[in-house]
Amino acid sequence: MITIEAPSLSTSMPIAAPDALTGERWHQQRLRREQLDGTWRQQLVDRAAVVVGTQRLTGWGSPSLARALAESVCRELAVLYDEEWRWTHDQSDAGAYLTTQARFAGLQALQQRMQVYAMGVGTCYIRARGIEARTPGGLPTVRYEVVPCDLVHDEMRDDGSDQPSLVRQYSVRMVDGRPTWTADEWSLAGGGSFRHYRISGSGMAEVAELARVGDAYPYRRADGRPVLPYVLYHDGPARVGLHDPAHREALFAGSLDVATLYWMATHAYRDASWPQRAVAGMRPIGGESSTDADGNTVIRYTMDPSVLAMFEALPDATQQLQWQWGPGADAEMMFRVLDDLAARIAVEAGGVTPTDLHRAAPNRSGAAIALTNEGKRRMQAKATPSFRPGDERLASVTATIVRALGGPALPEDGYRIIYGSTPLSIDEQDARRRHAIEAMNAGLMTRLEAYRYIHPEMSEIDARAALATMTTTPAESASTEEEETK
Repeated sequence: MITIEAPSLSTSMPIAAPDALTGERWHQQRLRREQLDGTWRQQLVDRAAVVVGTQRLTGWGSPSLARALAESVCRELAVLYDEEWRWTHDQSDAGAYLTTQARFAGLQALQQRMQVYAMGVGTCYIRARGIEARTPGGLPTVRYEVVPCDLVHDEMRDDGSDQPSLVRQYSVRMVDGRPTWTADEWSLAGGGSFRHYRISGSGMAEVAELARVGDAYPYRRADGRPVLPYVLYHDGPARVGLHDPAHREALFAGSLDVATLYWMATHAYRDASWPQRAVAGMRPIGGESSTDADGNTVIRYTMDPSVLAMFEALPDATQQLQWQWGPGADAEMMFRVLDDLAARIAVEAGGVTPTDLHRAAPNRSGAAIALTNEGKRRMQAKATPSFRPGDERLASVTATIVRALGGPALPEDGYRIIYGSTPLSIDEQDARRRHAIEAMNAGLMTRLEAYRYIHPEMSEIDARAALATMTTTPAESASTEEEETK
């Protein structure tokens, strides 16, 4: 049986799940995250052993992770944060301040990683960490962290917000010079509480001096309500509670099937893509001899198309025969079928539109599909309704943390996010402008609708604000004068 070393300390939960549903969620989400992180070698070995059997698998050599279909699909779909975005507010200074904080903290890169997880697993947390000013008179800062949900126990609020009322995050920290599992628990109950635990065996021991309960809870809104420093992002509505353990199950199962077949194809390319030779009444000669651990002489013969094979007749053989069969596999056809299968799974299980696909360049190792620019824009628009609430909630959480740590008294609600979109080509920009102008002249589109058509990343509120600052056209001025005269 082929065995692979156990997962690293940071990938498996250190404690039993509180219930069967949470345990199954942790397990399924961890398997998906392993495929997204490239640490799924053991999953591939287990699947291949089921498909072809352990005995045949031992002859395939080392498993190949080059065809990571699920990771490729999720990364191609996660394009919402590829272009620079910004937070806005009716108080323009507030939106600009928070956007500067986010850029200084590198939030956009973390959001890109978060969206990959959310696309594949269904949900993902971003945690905001407040850092007090280091010098007198200085301003606090905020840092962010991507928290995979298979490392979190949470409880759902009852207000229909699809957000948690309690989050217990498990992580590995250095304690007394050794990597140790710990847990940070944040709760809204009882006016807010924070507790820190160290985990040993199957139990958790609270570090009492780090607790912040009741009035000591650090993050509160101006009206006194406690706020969790976590925002849960969703790739669409969950089917059960906060999470969906079966999210994109077909894609990840299909990814293992494709990887198994790719492993088989590489084995065929290496060992079965030339004729199979056989002899009777002869034996090979010219091998290299060596001595094993027991002192026995071992002779190894090289049988390869680039090596001249030599044989001699057996002393008691009456007839010598030599023949061959054709190659055991057509490696070129196998790889072509794999590419078609990967594209079909991306379309059927990954939610990719066939017209948005083009073949990835051969030098893109592990990539099976790639989206066109129009396809990326379509995916950005599709993801916006799911991820916008989380991004605008994160702005509110950030503002609350900044204010709570002695920073400026920023408004805690009313933030909007303006996403960047994949840039249009010159021809695409010209076509959009001409279409908008023609539609306006025909009375089929208002000025606001035309502006948002040309700038699809802008919300209606921000588009109205932009239009209000623009000079009216001569035609509009004439129309206004005519109406006033009447």
